[in-house]
Amino acid sequence: MLGKVMKYDSKRIGRVLIPVYLVTILMAGVNYVFQRLTGINAIFGMMSALVLLVFILLLIGVMIGTFVISIKDFYTNLLKDEGYLTNTLPVSKETLVMSKILVGLGYCICSTIVVFVAISLGFFDANLFTIIIDGLTSGFIAKITGIPQPWDVVFIASMMLLSYLSQLLFVFFAISLGGRHHGNRIVYSFVYGIVLYSIQQLISIIWLGMLAII
Repeated sequence: MLGKVMKYDSKRIGRVLIPVYLVTILMAGVNYVFQRLTGINAIFGMMSALVLLVFILLLIGVMIGTFVISIKDFYTNLLKDEGYLTNTLPVSKETLVMSKILVGLGYCICSTIVVFVAISLGFFDANLFTIIIDGLTSGFIAKITGIPQPWDVVFIASMMLLSYLSQLLFVFFAISLGGRHHGNRIVYSFVYGIVLYSIQQLISIIWLGMLAII
């Protein structure tokens, strides 16, 4: 049953993100063309700067948008009017929430790949792809983490994924607490988010202080 729920969640979010992915890849090609035309005259130089700005904003928007869309889907599909229909399905609430988490992580990975490919295409002349690969295989990460290659890259990727997961769960939890109230759910969710964030920071400070003492 989890697979069926994930299928519908993936399609619903994909209707928004997949066109954005295609536009991002297309914009990478446009940026590559204009970067090559920069030296022809000043007009192409100005247009190239504008295209580059739009391309960079689009790359940032893909990553931030993936996080925001995952949160919006969780809120609208489970806590707003649409939630009444969703909660009547013969599926446990744990399955519904797990589907949101797994689909959110899946699209996070897809967005990261799209951004990586777009950067490699958009700045092909700069050999950015080669620079990134050389940076990953140079052993620099292994020296910092103390983990042998290639597990150092796996470790960093896992930590990034876990960090994204923790932030996703953090927001989901705050929204769920705010959804227990009948009115002003967004306001209550925001307040719960501030309280949870304060508790999280307090625990981090205590933990770091204990480590420093030890």
